[in-house]
Amino acid sequence: MIEGPWTIAGAVAAVLVLAITGYDIVIKRLWRRFRLKEPCEVHFAIRPLQQAPLDYILQDDLGHRVKELVVPANQVVEIEIGYEPKIAFHEFEFIFGCDGDETKKPYATECINRLIDVGKSRWLPGQDDDHWRDRHKYYHVVRDKPRAVGTHVAIGFMLQTGSAGIYPANVSFLSDEIDTTLSLRLRVEDKPHSRMRCHEKGHSGCFVRPKVRG
Repeated sequence: MIEGPWTIAGAVAAVLVLAITGYDIVIKRLWRRFRLKEPCEVHFAIRPLQQAPLDYILQDDLGHRVKELVVPANQVVEIEIGYEPKIAFHEFEFIFGCDGDETKKPYATECINRLIDVGKSRWLPGQDDDHWRDRHKYYHVVRDKPRAVGTHVAIGFMLQTGSAGIYPANVSFLSDEIDTTLSLRLRVEDKPHSRMRCHEKGHSGCFVRPKVRG
């Protein structure tokens, strides 16, 4: 029996539908999970001097982004972590903490928000709902917020530093699809002197300097 043109067209259409369905169900899902392994661009944000003066960094009228932040040893300093989603996801929990000797490594003591003018702008773990610190000194914040591509999100902390050294600073995102961790670096120096490379767009060759203390 010779197949008619409509029979052949129907078979081709069925194959196309099957292929499209397979792409939507399998390929797109696998590709999304792959991208969710690194859902954000993460950095330490250094705001312009007029917005948030810091006593350990030489600031100017521009904002900067660094992957390694230089901070003084045995001090309490203010830091801010910024991130921009590269794929939309729902953030349930944000976690920040450092690897290293738990008697020496830096850790966050409270969460702050410099952008709030009127309203609550400081939160303490154990006192405020959705804020807590685990026994490894990692700070947890329950967020439960959707994150859209291109949106810049900032979260600030007061950081207690300890002994001089280089500490991996881990930023973790927990979602309903996948949990992922991205790494920055904290360089703790007794007398801060190391320059910090800026990764802000358009800041080619830009370095941020710490304030040298006597």
